[in-house]
Amino acid sequence: MAYWIDEVPSMDYRVGPLGKDQDTYRQIYQRVQSGWPIDWDELRKLPNPIPVNKPRKGSLPDVLGGGYGGGSTAPWIVSEKVKVILDRLEPGVHTFIPFGVSIHNGDGTIFDYYLLNLTQAIDAVIRSETRLNVGFGHEPGFEIPPSLSQMGDCTLDGTLIAGKHLWRGSIRPIPPPAVLTPFCNQYFCSDELVHELMNNVNAKRYHFIRCIVK
Repeated sequence: MAYWIDEVPSMDYRVGPLGKDQDTYRQIYQRVQSGWPIDWDELRKLPNPIPVNKPRKGSLPDVLGGGYGGGSTAPWIVSEKVKVILDRLEPGVHTFIPFGVSIHNGDGTIFDYYLLNLTQAIDAVIRSETRLNVGFGHEPGFEIPPSLSQMGDCTLDGTLIAGKHLWRGSIRPIPPPAVLTPFCNQYFCSDELVHELMNNVNAKRYHFIRCIVK
């Protein structure tokens, strides 16, 4: 069994960076969102800790979003709890970049988090058996690739995802050209990982949509 991951529309659990460092963070965010290698020179320009807004409800979740939308989920900023889970399920697969997070205008407490650079990409969507959103962008010649629709089924090739627990649909090519690839901004996960995220950590920003696996 597998799921694709989408954002909860509510703003109650969204957390993102604030202040003068947003532009630097956005550059790093774009690289991680696209599945590109990390630019370590840019990463060193970020402050530590990074100030973030306080969620409208509850404490800081274990999975923070990037703060700028960008498809279903990318990128993830995760707590130690989530890192431990992913390292146990897929040891050595994922890259975690440590940095501190503090709540803007809070008491100064620094929380340990990791930027997850998810480069495991598997194009497992069976398009002929999946409901897709398709369309075109505003720039001439810039086509938006198909994305998943909540209005219908998503069918995955089980032979491609056997033993996998967290992956993205594809890696976006490094520009030029400025193109997206199908499902590059969409994350997928196993039922084992969904169980952990729903029961053992706070990942309320996201919901998990069951896929058909063949």
